[in-house]
Amino acid sequence: MRIISGIYGGRRNTKKAPAGVRPTADAVRESIFNSLFNMFDLDGKTCLDIFAGTGAMGFEALSRGSAHCTFIEKNRATVDYIRNTAQLFNIPKSHFAIIHQSALKAIDSNLVTERKFDICFLDPPYKLNILSEILKKLLRYNILNPDSIISIENSNSLGFILPTGYNIIQEKKFGETRVLFLNPTQL
Repeated sequence: MRIISGIYGGRRNTKKAPAGVRPTADAVRESIFNSLFNMFDLDGKTCLDIFAGTGAMGFEALSRGSAHCTFIEKNRATVDYIRNTAQLFNIPKSHFAIIHQSALKAIDSNLVTERKFDICFLDPPYKLNILSEILKKLLRYNILNPDSIISIENSNSLGFILPTGYNIIQEKKFGETRVLFLNPTQL
């Protein structure tokens, strides 16, 4: 896993990602952050990286000026990978939190409600079919700021029903991957 740009730009965690983790490709990650920069300034923003995997999205956001990232990941080996990467990059502990729990349980148990989030990255396993439920819960528990942006990665071949309360701002396609940018309309 490599950080593309910002204060940690060029740094790598050369350890192999845990089995079953599908990291976001560098080109897709770069495109996502270029889009985010066109939408708003990342400086001082708070991020929520749900289904964090290697943590590449959250670490990239921290590198590019975000103040804090909360990573949610249920797999123990992957949580250890995220923790190892944070230590390797010397990221201050006050700039991140790791929640070792499934996404739905973490949101339902209010573990993420100590702050409101400006950016939310959602990249669940493509066949999990959980995006609509997660989006509904983000609104229900009021953990997003009104001007927040949600970046979703999913498969072109696996659609999902966008729940009420969100607008699609932008959509991009990268081979099998589709990236959607949403903002909440009902906060």
